Amino acid sequence: MLPDVSQFSNAVQSALRLSSHLKGKAWSVRREAWTALNAEFLYEQYSDENERNRVMRYHLAKRWPTATKQERMHFARWIVRDWGGIKRNSPDTIKRHLALAEQTEPLTPFSGVASYSKILSIKDPTAYAIFDARVAYSLNAIQLAQSAKEANPAGFLVFPCPPGQNREISGEGKKPGYMDILGRPALLSRGFIFIDKKDAYEVYLKLLRLVCEKSQQSMLDVEMELFGKVFHFCEMARTALSDCHV
Repeated sequence: MLPDVSQFSNAVQSALRLSSHLKGKAWSVRREAWTALNAEFLYEQYSDENERNRVMRYHLAKRWPTATKQERMHFARWIVRDWGGIKRNSPDTIKRHLALAEQTEPLTPFSGVASYSKILSIKDPTAYAIFDARVAYSLNAIQLAQSAKEANPAGFLVFPCPPGQNREISGEGKKPGYMDILGRPALLSRGFIFIDKKDAYEVYLKLLRLVCEKSQQSMLDVEMELFGKVFHFCEMARTALSDCHV
């Protein structure tokens, strides 16, 4: 049985509402990558990167039902490797992710979720969303900030994080990062409960559906906000923890 995420969804909705005046950072894509898409998508019409990424996802979703097998493979490879920058996926791996995405009721293991969720999100962005490290850190930071307001923070749910490449979060190099508050040991020490990896993507979609119902936002817009405002939510969590110790 999947965990109840109703309180989690309330915290996410509140955080999104409080940050509504902020512009989330867009996923930056090289010109060469947009050119490689070649799916009758006129990317140059959109100067705003957030809008370009949003329209692209809906554009590919419209193309998906009538696309040939070869076209779908091209879209899948493009969204994972060219757009997503996940170069470690071999052609065979992307074929497996595509086969998963084409199922009527896809299996959603934790392994490969940052890749196959990208393919699902261009198959149907109204039903599926990308789940990657930044989204997971945003959700966990929101829960952490909420927990700071509670006398007994035990029992809060947090997501396992897919592998990520952002050093500002991990703290590699000269950046301090946020692992001191968002790392697994820190969250476990506060009594947080980690969502089982095998259930993570399904719970994520369940959570997003609740947030969308309450906020009247689309699943794509909620996902993009969680991605684009990750550093805001991380700072929000750090501030909340500092305030509760004053």
